[in-house]
Formats: sequence, C-alpha cells, structure tokens
Amino acid sequence: MSISTRTVAAREKAQGALTWRIIPNIWDPKSNPDGFVSLGAAENSLMHDEPNQHVRDNFSPSNVASTYVDGMTGTKRLKAAMAQFLNRHLQPFQPLEPSHIEVTNGCSSAIEHLVWGLSNPGEGFLLGQPYYGTFTPDIQSSLRRSTPTSAIPRHGSPSHPHNPLGRCYTRDAIIGPMRLCEKYGIHFISDEIYALSVWNNTVDEGEPVAFESALSIKPTVIINPSRVHATYGMSKDFGAN
Repeated sequence: MSISTRTVAAREKAQGALTWRIIPNIWDPKSNPDGFVSLGAAENSLMHDEPNQHVRDNFSPSNVASTYVDGMTGTKRLKAAMAQFLNRHLQPFQPLEPSHIEVTNGCSSAIEHLVWGLSNPGEGFLLGQPYYGTFTPDIQSSLRRSTPTSAIPRHGSPSHPHNPLGRCYTRDAIIGPMRLCEKYGIHFISDEIYALSVWNNTVDEGEPVAFESALSIKPTVIINPSRVHATYGMSKDFGAN
C-alpha cells in the first residue's frame, strides 16, 4: 500500500525521536517501577487525580452533545463555559462571546487550522527563536514546505508565556509585534496554552513579568482586532493531555 511522501518523511523523523521510545515505557510505582521518568514532556501528572474525579462526579452530557446539532467546532454549552472561563482569567478588553470561540482537539490543531485558513501555499510564518519544536510540523503541514527565500509572511506568533524559556512577555513586547503585523497586513496569533501555569518567581533576581493576555490589550491604533487570534488549551493547566 502506497503512502504519501509527506507521511514517509514524518514517519522516519518520528522513528528517530527519543520521545516516542520513552512514552510507552513511563515509570509507574506499581505497574512499571523500572520505567522512565520523563522530564521532556509538558505534562502535569500531579493533577491527574483531581480533574478525573471532577469529571466523574460532575459530567452529565445530554444526548445533543453526541450530535452535530451545534456544529463542528464545539457545543453551545461548551463554548459558553469557555467564554466565561476565559473572560475571568484572561480579562480580554472586550468580553468574549461563545461565537468568538472555535474548539479543536488541542492547540496544535488550532494553529494548523489558523494557518490553513489565513494563508496560501508559499506564504510564511514569523516565529521568534527559541521556539517549541512542534510548531514547525504544525505550520509546515499547512504551508507545504515554503522556502525562506520565497515565503511571504502572513502570520506572526509569540508563545506567551514562552515555551521553552518559561517567561512572560511584557506588555510593550506584545504591542511591538502587533504594530508590525498591522503595518504589513499580518495576522497576530498568540499561543497562550500556558496562560494559567504561572506563579511568582522568588528565586531569580528582579521582579518577574506578570502574564497579560494579548486579548487584554485594547487594539485601538495598534492593530485591527480582526487580525488578533489567541489559542488556549486544557492540556497544561488542567493536566488533560
């Protein structure tokens, strides 16, 4: 059975990655005491018991949740709950409504959908370094191997709070790229999957920068609001990979 060249390349790259040899053999005190303790995956294992118990005690979906009645991007109930949750924690300059939210199976899929929907083959993506390694395949799967010499930027995306540096951008550091995006007609995508995984740093010298969502910045004279997008996921803050 033949497969695409993209699939062959992705499979060969994955087979050489140490991560996929470790994940099937993760340490467990009872079932796998000789397994690996992985420090290379952003998983909050200490949170597994709490959200799982909460779901068992409180989750009672209606039959509508198993249908397409509410569309393909999340039920009305879920979007309403997410809007309320994000308004409370991200404090956007304009309250989010359920209609502002699209639900996907993770931030990787959300980024891929955004790139696919906002750009054409041959166009590029501005991404500051260092960056989360999986950004590259997420973006390339939509842009189809754009070359640096020919790619026309259509998006700029900070990881905020930053991955892998673990720091939050200052307000000015967010506004600057927003102005750049507006000047050149580029969409601004803020990856905020770690938005609530922030705490006071009492070890390093200097006052740490507090997290401020890109959605909390009033875009007047900075950027057209239609160019601003933010992604958020449950995997980090709720240990729900």
